[in-house]
Order: sequence, then C-alpha cells, then structure tokens
Amino acid sequence: MGHASFCTIPLATYRRLWLLYLIERFHDACYGAVRLQKVAFFSEVGEQQRPFPFRKAPFGPYSEELRETLEQLLSMQLVEAESMGEEGNRYRARICQGTDCPYGRWLESISPSAKVAIDRACSRYGYRKQQDILDAGHQVEGFADAQAFETILDTDMGSRVRVSLDEDECEDLAISLSPKFARLIQGLSETDWVSDLDKVQLVDAG
Repeated sequence: MGHASFCTIPLATYRRLWLLYLIERFHDACYGAVRLQKVAFFSEVGEQQRPFPFRKAPFGPYSEELRETLEQLLSMQLVEAESMGEEGNRYRARICQGTDCPYGRWLESISPSAKVAIDRACSRYGYRKQQDILDAGHQVEGFADAQAFETILDTDMGSRVRVSLDEDECEDLAISLSPKFARLIQGLSETDWVSDLDKVQLVDAG
C-alpha cells in the first residue's frame, strides 16, 4: 500500500491530464479544434494555475501548446478524432484499456478549482453555436487591444507540478499519461499488456 504523500510530475504530463479531462467532459464529442481551444481558454480565465498560454489569433484566443498536447493525446490513442469533412474533426476521449484512469480525481489532486472551472466552461460553452463562442473570445478583456499573436493569458506554472496522491497513484498517473508507455502497449495484445506491465521501467519524463 502506498502512503499519503506528494509527488511531482512534468508540466507536460499535467497538460495531458488537464486536456484529457476537458475532452472527457463533452457528453457527446467536442465538435472542432476551434471549439476545443475556446472552451479550454474559458476554463483558464480567472484560475491561478493555468497550464496553457493563449495568444491573440484571428479566430480568438489560441494556444499552440494546447494544439501540441492534443496531437500527443491522439498519437497515444487516448483521444480519437472523427472527420466532419470541411468542419474539421470531432474529438472524444477514449476509455482506458487495462487500467483505471480516474482523470477527474487526479486533476482534483492538483487543482480542485481547475476541475470545477473545466466543468463550468464545458457546460456553458461546450455546445453553444460556434459563432457565439468566437464572439465571446473576441470580447475578452484585453483581446481587442492586443497585437496579433501577443500573449493574452500566460501560464503561471513551473516545469514541474506538485500532486497530492499516494505513491501508487502517482505511479499510475505517470504511467497512464506517458507517451513512451503508450507506444509500448499499442504493440501488445491485451494479454501481453497485463503480463508485461511489471517489466516496464517507469521514466518520469514529459
């Protein structure tokens, strides 16, 4: 049994957890990358712990770091994208296979307010008309006066993030959101995955 403790994870791992939880909050799917960017932005407004910086872009607040994190989750097969043709992709969080992935509880162990903020933003903006979401993004304080691609909401987090979990769950979190581990299990059958789990060397890297 692990004992109550603190561990730290790379900011990149926290970003994957944060975005994965956000996508999971869409009861159907997140319809389009623009919508995802805006809901993520409104999840961070007013928060003390902001994992993603956002800049002024033609379609409103935009985070290149969020786009990169989404690409990581897609390559790890934790998020799937389904084409909607000219309207882009719809995104869904995939259910973890072979392990329990309590994203909400893990996120709450880092920032309870972030979990509440994501829930609130998804409820308020998740399925509104896209033009309404775009308009809301352009009306954010400071957006109109900012220069093109100027940072309008910066991250305030360091390279590592403190997590309040026991040792076992710290390890589960790190493994479940590790790109190296995801690549490993993608080549294994479900039976192999279980038998080879103990052979995996956990590397705490972003």
